Amino acid sequence: MSIDSASMDSTANKITDNKVEKKTKTAKCEVCRAKLTVMAYTCRCEKQYCISHLPAMEHACPFNYKGQANKELKTQLDVTGLVHKIEKI
Repeated sequence: MSIDSASMDSTANKITDNKVEKKTKTAKCEVCRAKLTVMAYTCRCEKQYCISHLPAMEHACPFNYKGQANKELKTQLDVTGLVHKIEKI
């Protein structure tokens, strides 16, 4: 008996089609490693935390909040033209 190549190809495809998909990794809090299923919060430092570790003081966030606020304020003042009206103290 000879087996033609077309029937071998179809059996190979069936084997590859029946592979079990890998589970996706669940997000975990960077501090306490608790599972974050529905309520995953992303900080400005691009890491995910649970609600109890989300404040910047709880996880020693390296993000520069003061620098970001100054940058946003400068762009807002430049757009509105208030830079020339405000005197530096």
